[in-house]
Amino acid sequence: MANRVVVTGLGVVSSIGNTTSEFWSACLAGKSGAVRLDSPWVVDTGLATQIAAPVMGYSGEKAGIGSRLERVLDRSAVFALGAAAQALADAGFRTDQDSINKEALRVDGVEPERLATVVGSGIGGISTLETSHAIWREQRSKTPVKRYSLPMLIPNAAAGQVSIRFGARAECKALSTACAAGTMAIGDAWRLARSGEADVVLAGGTEGVAGEADAYGLMGFERLRTLSTRNDEPHRASRPFDLDRDGFVLGEGAAILVLEREEHASVLRLKFVYRNGPLPRGSRRRSWSI
Repeated sequence: MANRVVVTGLGVVSSIGNTTSEFWSACLAGKSGAVRLDSPWVVDTGLATQIAAPVMGYSGEKAGIGSRLERVLDRSAVFALGAAAQALADAGFRTDQDSINKEALRVDGVEPERLATVVGSGIGGISTLETSHAIWREQRSKTPVKRYSLPMLIPNAAAGQVSIRFGARAECKALSTACAAGTMAIGDAWRLARSGEADVVLAGGTEGVAGEADAYGLMGFERLRTLSTRNDEPHRASRPFDLDRDGFVLGEGAAILVLEREEHASVLRLKFVYRNGPLPRGSRRRSWSI
């Protein structure tokens, strides 16, 4: 019999909030993350679109990783790691430092072989790709190119880093199906849990293209004439269902869900209650069936 699957945790890194509570409050308030960009690569190059919705002030420290690890990760992977950490905490999971790999964590209550990861990304590590490739082309020297450029830029970097960080040894999958990548990742995660191949799956999407210093991603979409040009009112530019819509606003960030087999979630919930007494409001009692 197929397992019922529940969503027990949420994690968000976005232009309108870097936690689920900040994000939801901003949504309810109708806040927009779109801003006018002041990068010379936007202002001085004649781009028709000069607005985007970048993630502001987010760092590896906020994602729970050290500066050394952050230096060898693309921003899209950093966002995914931060959102995944939030989602696990929101689901009531405790994480402990791995005894061998000091930069990895062990998720309490889940066998590593039963913890899976599915993370989608439309473009992946494009920031790293275009930066490292430009250096290689211009200087014709390997020395200034980051040693880990290749594993930083590959499309499965975010999925792989989430798996490594949280010791997930079940299926690790990356999807790159454009705007549908995150949604399809959740669908694949649901199938993994429903079939019984995993007890817990970290699933969602990540993108890190709107905050690039040289606006390469913005330029690419602008060339396709798909972006809004409401540069004087960026907060009103994203209006997909409006009669006067003129394109979308390029954004970035990550959203990760914790999907569990309902039976596994119930067992863990009972153990959590036994160890710690009554659960606090909004803890692992909350779940959504899908």
